[in-house]
Amino acid sequence: MSVRKERALLVLGSVSIVAIAASVVVFFGGSQPTEGAASQQEPAAPVVLPDIGAFRVGSALGDERAGFSGMPSVFVFASAHDASWPELRECLETAESAGALAGYTPVLVDSADPFEDHVEPKLRANGAQVVIRNRQGRFLGALQAGFECADFVALLAAAKGMTTIPPQPSPLRTFLRQEPIAGIDSILARDGRERAERVAALFREFDGDTGAVRAAEARLAQ
Repeated sequence: MSVRKERALLVLGSVSIVAIAASVVVFFGGSQPTEGAASQQEPAAPVVLPDIGAFRVGSALGDERAGFSGMPSVFVFASAHDASWPELRECLETAESAGALAGYTPVLVDSADPFEDHVEPKLRANGAQVVIRNRQGRFLGALQAGFECADFVALLAAAKGMTTIPPQPSPLRTFLRQEPIAGIDSILARDGRERAERVAALFREFDGDTGAVRAAEARLAQ
């Protein structure tokens, strides 16, 4: 990504993020509509972030995925309205980024969504666009907006090296690995098919095409 004047790579023990004071106001629209034409105009559809590679959009889904996987979370804050979005998207889709994200739960958070303001508000107020935390909430690193893609890959490697305790999968994931059929039956009986299908999808996402995953999916298909 292009180099900006303000850039910082933060890893535990490094200097704190330098706050960047910036405000941008974007006005959409051209000339004023003529009288009577306003009722004929439909509001533009909102531009939403898409899932990118291993990234899924939304902090609530991110929490569910991280809880199931037991892996640290990589939060990337972005908006499809930002001029920098195409460049950021390109970075997140590179083979280098995909490889470095192994062992993490990647989460895209729409910075234009007011319902997501509760996610890392202090770090975001100081210019952070990437934040990494383990499942216990320990801060592992951050990057400010305008980071180079190489810095993103380096941060992921550095944060992974700081984790002395390997990620612990959730009890549900462990149970499914050991007893996939009984695990699916239990979820179906307790929470219903929708929840069971979501768990099966998470199981495949994080465990891949294993015998246990296939057994769970086959049971669900019966």
